[in-house]
Amino acid sequence: MSNFFTFKTAKNKDHLLSSVENERDHVGINLSNKTIYKQLELIQLTIEDLMIIRTLQPLVSQHLEEIVEQFYANLAKEQSLMNIINDNSTVARLKKTLTNHIFEMFSGQLNDAFVKQRSIIAHVHVRIGLEPKWYMCAFQDLLLSLIDMIDQHTVTKEEFKKSVSAVTKILNLEQQLVLEAYELENERIRNEAEEQKQLMKQEVSRNAEELAAVSEETSSSLQAILQKTQEINRLTDSSSNIAISTEAKSKDGQNRLINLEKIMLDTQLNMKKISKRNGTTHFDF
Repeated sequence: MSNFFTFKTAKNKDHLLSSVENERDHVGINLSNKTIYKQLELIQLTIEDLMIIRTLQPLVSQHLEEIVEQFYANLAKEQSLMNIINDNSTVARLKKTLTNHIFEMFSGQLNDAFVKQRSIIAHVHVRIGLEPKWYMCAFQDLLLSLIDMIDQHTVTKEEFKKSVSAVTKILNLEQQLVLEAYELENERIRNEAEEQKQLMKQEVSRNAEELAAVSEETSSSLQAILQKTQEINRLTDSSSNIAISTEAKSKDGQNRLINLEKIMLDTQLNMKKISKRNGTTHFDF
């Protein structure tokens, strides 16, 4: 038997399970999820086991503080677990939560509320990043603490065996429900991530198509701009040629006028010379 701690209460002289039949009307199994009934059958958890668990509840309540203290003393050995706790809550707050949770576990009632609470626990564990292996380790420590408690309060071997068997079954069911919820939550997250991945692929594909369309439109625009530029260049060249031709013609006309003026001046000089020689009247042009 483990020696994690010593309970303050010595072994009772009375049989621990002497009043177990009194709990028959206070326990029950009422689940909408029919698969869980098969799980109960496989681990052989019966109404009689729930009666024993219900009978143990007052004893568990007496030693809850010691059990919870031992639970978190063991967690403190793994620094990564303490980091998770400190990042998301406080040890004091979680101790209170665990105290309520363990007490409720020994209610002897298996119903949809019981299952829902285990699902909530799993969702929180996934959210804060607590790996299933650490959850399993923590529950093994809790089981050993409960076995220690039962050992110190049972009189006969048969009583001890029945009590430990019932407690082991309810903790086993607890782990099944939480780990299944773990997997469902992780699957939901994976599916959500896959959906986001597909949406991203579609968005990238749509953006690529839009970019291709814009690129094609831009290419057409550039082609049109190039054509306009070529037209402007042709017009510019044509204008330049006209200007050059006009300038040449202008210079040619100017030269013709200069020549004509020179001819007229030469003619006038010649006429004056002739007039002087002949003694005729002088005409000015």
